[in-house]
Amino acid sequence: MTDITKYAYELIEKSDIVIGGKRLLEFITFCNVEKVLLNTELIKSLDVFLNKNKDKNIAFLASGD
Repeated sequence: MTDITKYAYELIEKSDIVIGGKRLLEFITFCNVEKVLLNTELIKSLDVFLNKNKDKNIAFLASGD
C-alpha cells in the first residue's frame, strides 16, 4: 500500500478488524488482520456488528474516489 500515511499504516497494523470495500481490502497485505467487506448487508446491521466487536480495534478504510 503506497498511498497512505505512516500514521494510517500504523493504525491499520494495530487493528483487529479492518472494514472497507473490496478494492481497498486487497491492499492490506502488510499485516495479519481480519478483513470485513463493507457491503449493504453490513451497513444495515453495522450497529450490531460494532456492538458485538466493541472490545476490538476496528479501522474503516475509505478513499477519495
